[in-house]
Amino acid sequence: MRHIVLVVVGAVVLTAAGATTVVLQRDRLHAAWAGPAVSAATADVLALELPDGWAPSPGGGACADLSSVRCAWSDEPPAEAVETVATALRETGIAVRGTTCAEGGPREEPVCRATADVRGVVLEVVANDVVAGGREPRGATAVGIAWTATGDRLWARIGEDLGWSPHRVAMTLEDGAALLPASLREGLVCTHDDVASSCILAEGPAPDLTDLTTLVAELTAADWRVRWTPVEGGDDGVIADRLLDMRTGTNLLALRLDPEGLSLIFG
Repeated sequence: MRHIVLVVVGAVVLTAAGATTVVLQRDRLHAAWAGPAVSAATADVLALELPDGWAPSPGGGACADLSSVRCAWSDEPPAEAVETVATALRETGIAVRGTTCAEGGPREEPVCRATADVRGVVLEVVANDVVAGGREPRGATAVGIAWTATGDRLWARIGEDLGWSPHRVAMTLEDGAALLPASLREGLVCTHDDVASSCILAEGPAPDLTDLTTLVAELTAADWRVRWTPVEGGDDGVIADRLLDMRTGTNLLALRLDPEGLSLIFG
């Protein structure tokens, strides 16, 4: 009986290893097959000219996903913004489907989106102008263009084809604090130790959370993505994040504002 048990266990291990090999080989083959078309479409996305009234989002504040290829702030409503991008992409030969909109759940943002399929990889255009939670208006429409579920090998192939050279930008929390709206920088003190670094409001009044519309608009103007605002009667804080530079994909700053004050850390 012991020999039978050993044989069965060994078979399971070999099967798992074999399955892993099959998955890796599949991903490698898919990257080789889909890579050129996906890289070409990515180049088309990066080459799009922003319409009048739109603004770039170098810190990724307009991105629904921080791995997005490109993001921008628009003065158009979400459905119109998605269709503007979709039309421009169709002109490059990318077959983008029609725009759809959804209200989202209690903890989700309402969004509009359109998708295209490029050799089995989905390109998604997403737009939103309201924050999850309290549903405060952003003050502008956040528009992001992203590939969904690309896999590491395909993403690496895109980087190779387009000559991307990922690198980490040296940055301190003081640099991050400088990216906050002026109204939130007053009284901000950053501390560093062996465990963690953070910035807090050590002086002056706590953030005014009674006028969330103004606060969210100020963060939007500074290219922060507000992820959550308190619901009526709730004591949750305002949560937002931002990258130093979207192209590096690093140095994520996480911001929290609540009745107790402000905290800023590297995410």
